[in-house]
Amino acid sequence: MPRPTGRSFEVEQIWFFTVKGERISGIRAVSDRLGMFLQLGWDWPTAV
Repeated sequence: MPRPTGRSFEVEQIWFFTVKGERISGIRAVSDRLGMFLQLGWDWPTAV
């Protein structure tokens, strides 16, 4: 994990809710982590 920078950032997210009947049966979310890393000045992680 990179060291804290003290910078603020904004992250866009998309949430998907699956509804069956009248109840939520599933939740999935996707967030823009590349955008967050770029705003914080961190290098994109590489596979080990």
